[in-house]
Amino acid sequence: MQIIAHRGASLECPENTLAAIERAIEIGVDAIEIDLLLSRDRRLVIRHDDLIEKDGEWHYVNELTLAELRTIDLGGGERMPDLESVLEHLHGQCPLVLDIKDFGIAPVLAEVLDRRGGGAEVEATSFLHSEIKALGRLRPRMKRSVGLASIPLSFDRVVEGTGASGASLFRGYLNEEIVANLHAIGVRVLVYPVNLVREAVKFSSWKVDGIYTDDPRAMRDSR
Repeated sequence: MQIIAHRGASLECPENTLAAIERAIEIGVDAIEIDLLLSRDRRLVIRHDDLIEKDGEWHYVNELTLAELRTIDLGGGERMPDLESVLEHLHGQCPLVLDIKDFGIAPVLAEVLDRRGGGAEVEATSFLHSEIKALGRLRPRMKRSVGLASIPLSFDRVVEGTGASGASLFRGYLNEEIVANLHAIGVRVLVYPVNLVREAVKFSSWKVDGIYTDDPRAMRDSR
């Protein structure tokens, strides 16, 4: 079962920062999940919430340029990175799961990955299933999964409609039968958020493929 650091080692460092990513690598995770939004100048920035405070005022991330966003201290002097700087910093040290948080990101992401001449170590996921479908047209060999906040009546339709090979499911809406059914149609099962060791042990016994966790060190030590 994969241990995926949710927004990096987000219990120990400011989430979605280079510090959180570096700490997750030190811990020894199997992959790192980070979130993608677009800045005003259409740079892919690593950020979950679409609102951010700057100089005492609240702004949407897409109202500010990357340069403006990078003036904001996210804690401990950490600044908001963009995807290209993260990819350059990592040099393939650890696989990434990129969570698309807004519409229109798929073509920009495909362009970034094409320009870098890589992407084999990168997976895309999103609750915005149209983005995963669009990314499938642009980069058909890229690994993709869909986020689900509920259990659909038919997983087959979700998988066929998006071309995804994995599904990320909320931990409270999962049972062993659902895991088995998804595996039977060739779908990887990922669970979020898992921060209790006893839950990780349970999901491992159900043959879950991976867990998203805010506490990767505890999950690693429980293996």
